[in-house]
Amino acid sequence: RVAIECYGLTMARGGGWMSFHAGDAAGASSSSSSSSSAASESDPTVIELKPNMTGFHVLELKPSANGRSLELASQHTDRDRFNIYKDTDKETRRFAKWVDALPNGRVVMICITDTAIAAKRPPGKMLYDSLVKLGASSKMERIGYRFPFAMIGVKGSKEGSANLAMDKTKVLLRLEANIGVTSGKTSLEDKSEERVNVTELILAAERAREEA
Repeated sequence: RVAIECYGLTMARGGGWMSFHAGDAAGASSSSSSSSSAASESDPTVIELKPNMTGFHVLELKPSANGRSLELASQHTDRDRFNIYKDTDKETRRFAKWVDALPNGRVVMICITDTAIAAKRPPGKMLYDSLVKLGASSKMERIGYRFPFAMIGVKGSKEGSANLAMDKTKVLLRLEANIGVTSGKTSLEDKSEERVNVTELILAAERAREEA
């Protein structure tokens, strides 16, 4: 199971994290007990991201042949993120080159902790062509300034098969998916999406305090 949670710049702060389950990889390589094996499956690897950092934070995951375990193949987060906001053209080319070099079947997770793009320097077609190669729709809405954005995709997968979400500011996004491998082909299964309006939560909490 993989998961992403993020929110854009809200009340001068953004944040997010990504997680994945290593699955039964540890159990397959050692003679651990069934209880410890279950524990390893239930405890995900969580990548906490530094808040208020513009651009894309990205993980590349390599599924096992049966899809029951995931290996962190590469990590481009924090200082090594794709900072499309700061140097739009250069970082878009770097991201596109990285996507092109990925083997088909790799799982890619994208998260933001601020704004992905600059208001006056929107990225061009190259960025969205790269996202399509990860399963996004070619008709996806263009990423907005300070919009929360998250995506779980698979390199070489069918267009529109990715789990992708974007919303206005002050909305927290959460995406989840299982990873399946059938006849050597990786796919996303049991995809889910959740959106929480942070402003509504704050107002509800204030009303509760007033009524108490």
